[in-house]
Amino acid sequence: LVVSDAPEFPGGTQALQKYINSNIEYPSDALRDSINGRVLVQFTVEKDGSLTDIEVLKHVHPLLDKEAVRIVSGMPRWIPGKHFGFPRRVRYTIPVNFRLNYSTKQNPALKDGDDIMTSTKDKTF
Repeated sequence: LVVSDAPEFPGGTQALQKYINSNIEYPSDALRDSINGRVLVQFTVEKDGSLTDIEVLKHVHPLLDKEAVRIVSGMPRWIPGKHFGFPRRVRYTIPVNFRLNYSTKQNPALKDGDDIMTSTKDKTF
């Protein structure tokens, strides 16, 4: 079933991007080991806007996969999808990107991922 109105994060795509960027915590071990990539997460937006059946469709690394699922699990209720004005359950997929920005100055001898994290991560949706 294709719905006439797709589900939407409250505030739209830009608000979704802001939510992800504000809430993501780059795992320090993944940061230390320079692990990055795009995790695809799929979930069901229920008739009441809650999210269920959260799963990773495209895995990158267990640390990044786990963080992507944590981000989605903590999202507020969405505006549900509708078909002819009636709320419907809808499967939805979003990418969660984990990118390292190497253009900033960093000390490769540092071992504490938290010290590196603030200067090298670039969280984007």
